[in-house]
Amino acid sequence: MWSVKFAKALTGPDAPWQNVLGHDLEIVPLSDPDKVTPGQALRLKVLFRGKPLSGADIERGDGVTPVPEKDIPRFATDADGIASVPIVRAGPHLLVIDYKVTPSATPDQAASDLFNATFWFSVAQAK
Repeated sequence: MWSVKFAKALTGPDAPWQNVLGHDLEIVPLSDPDKVTPGQALRLKVLFRGKPLSGADIERGDGVTPVPEKDIPRFATDADGIASVPIVRAGPHLLVIDYKVTPSATPDQAASDLFNATFWFSVAQAK
């Protein structure tokens, strides 16, 4: 398997959250993650090579707490590559998506290609 990883992190209220960076696999928020509060959902679009990726699962965690694979919350993208991820608490959030392509773009080196994208942001405590 050939593997490539892409990462994005928002680190403050002025971070350009709406920018599409052009990664092969990319998670793009559709509203400002800095303004989301627990009890709301963050809508996201997943792009693969610039086009919406449907039927993919976004995993939600905090990037700190170990969670058994079977217990990781997952949220599927629709036909337009959009998913709504419920925000259940304040603090760090790490969204992850894996996408496997078979056959590999380099079949002499691998049977498949695995793309991984992460998106990190933090949700402020309620005031």
